[in-house]
Amino acid sequence: MKLINFTMFLTTMFLSATEQSISQIAIAETKNIKQDSVECDEKCLQELLERKDIFTFLSKVSNDIKDDKLKEARDKLQIAFNIDNKNIENNNSFKVAMILPEKAIGFYALSTSKSVFLYLVSRGKNFIVKNYFIKDESESAINSALDSIIKDGYRYIIAPVTSAGATIIEKTVPVFQIQQSQLQIFLPTINSIERKTENENILYGGIDYRVQISELLKNFDGNKITLFYDKSKKGDELNSEVVSQLQAGFPNSSIIQQVAINKDKSDFSSSLKKDIKTANETTVFINTTVKKSASLLTQMTSKNYIPKIILSTQNNYSPTLISMTKENDRTNLYIANSIPVNIDKQVTNINSLFSNDIFFNWINYATIVGLDYLYNQVTGEKKLFDENIIDGQVLYDVKIMKVIDSKFEDVETVDSKKITTK
Repeated sequence: MKLINFTMFLTTMFLSATEQSISQIAIAETKNIKQDSVECDEKCLQELLERKDIFTFLSKVSNDIKDDKLKEARDKLQIAFNIDNKNIENNNSFKVAMILPEKAIGFYALSTSKSVFLYLVSRGKNFIVKNYFIKDESESAINSALDSIIKDGYRYIIAPVTSAGATIIEKTVPVFQIQQSQLQIFLPTINSIERKTENENILYGGIDYRVQISELLKNFDGNKITLFYDKSKKGDELNSEVVSQLQAGFPNSSIIQQVAINKDKSDFSSSLKKDIKTANETTVFINTTVKKSASLLTQMTSKNYIPKIILSTQNNYSPTLISMTKENDRTNLYIANSIPVNIDKQVTNINSLFSNDIFFNWINYATIVGLDYLYNQVTGEKKLFDENIIDGQVLYDVKIMKVIDSKFEDVETVDSKKITTK
């Protein structure tokens, strides 16, 4: 196990993104523990600087770096953030650990750890975050991280893992509870409905796609429907849920097509031609990635395939979809969303300042919702987020969104505006 020098002693001031006022940041400490994780050589470090990815750069760069320019960049950033290597841990600090399987979750290892750090900075009180990077989600890697976390004295853990990682955690946590009975683990990426075990020490933060699909299908007329979905495990799961709800709630409906889209497919002409004559009587349900969805929407317009309505889950609640399509492509598009439009200003400001997306990235948002709950439980400080946790699961509201003037708006809000202007 290798300790990377990224101990943050932050007494600097940051600029509020909207009010342009100066705020004091309390003492903070962040440690990154690497357990056979992916190394970052000088070329990798340079690329991080070019992308202005300073959080990752500071977590990867070592004290014995030989490149003068990288060393200078490190020193300047450490001065800017008032970073040193002193241990400032004290009994008044809120302490949380993170288990980060870099290869399994990729970009989310950075974005979720960034979300945790920035949320705690926004609270203005002393805190300590220790990140445990692991090479994979094997039982040995996760057990080693949990063992280290408990030995280091941490009770609260955030672990953005895949379903495979969640299975290991659910299996091993009861064993570790013997050592630390009050261990609490939050899994922001997993919904409890997907799990077969119950453990009061594990909390789940994944959104419930079943509820989103149910809300979307309230807009279905019960007639014809075509389903497009990713040819992947998640895509199959979402499509199966749509089919299941159609069979249960709309037994007389007709599924015209079920089109599984692999990652290499970019031309949807053949699928669109099959029912183009009755397209205006057909509902289309899309469970594909943002880029695939954008391509599909633009091709629908170009082929004059105009569905009665187009429905999609959280996957496509993204400004990227807006930027890749034209207004005509999105006319009848309705997207389910579980991230509220109004988020606490202080949290919003600092995340915006560091270009960390909590408005459209639901995993980042779920991470801070869970952290907010833990912070409230430990410190007694008021929660900043409204979501409740019932039976170990974060419950999210679902809003149906539509793109109006190149931005997402709640359908209910749009409808009320129409009534007001009549």
